[in-house]
Amino acid sequence: MRKFLKTVLFLFALSSIAYAEDDAMAILNKKRAEIEKSEKAKAKLAEKEAKKQVNNQVVENLEVSTEAMVATEGLNPQDEKEAMEILDGMRKKIKKEDVETLKLQQEAKELGISTSEASSLAEIEAMVKAKKAEQAKPKTEAEKLEATRKEALEKLDFYERVVRSVAREEAEVAGYYQIMDEDIKTTEAIEEATPVVEPVQQ
Repeated sequence: MRKFLKTVLFLFALSSIAYAEDDAMAILNKKRAEIEKSEKAKAKLAEKEAKKQVNNQVVENLEVSTEAMVATEGLNPQDEKEAMEILDGMRKKIKKEDVETLKLQQEAKELGISTSEASSLAEIEAMVKAKKAEQAKPKTEAEKLEATRKEALEKLDFYERVVRSVAREEAEVAGYYQIMDEDIKTTEAIEEATPVVEPVQQ
């Protein structure tokens, strides 16, 4: 009877653990969904902000080109050509700066830095460098362990992908050899079935 009660209690404990794991997984999945939803909302907001900045830049470029056209109306062709070259150079420079700015803003967004606080590109760059330096140096033992765990998981994921890729390639090669083996057997069977006719000498 005592063994029976121990067995029942053991089974009860196992079922309780299983239910607790199910509840924990449900809560974890719910939190994960909430985090993903908030990250998507942040990404949409950042994208809208970037589009707004690009639109503002396009309007500014249009205003500059209009002003340049008005300014070059009374010039001779040589001066007008030089002015247009200068204007093209400025446009290229502005485009390059825009690309750098968007790249820096994207990097800042990935690090969780709000670019609305900064008034210039240099401030954003300084904030990104400071954040990277802060993230690069774990302070507590727990942070060091977490950083090591994260790095190990990334390496594990990489090696798992490599193993899957190698297994896939080995399966393809095995399939290729199987097809080649079947082709060789078929060719041999055809050669054996075909009678050899010797030329008749006259």
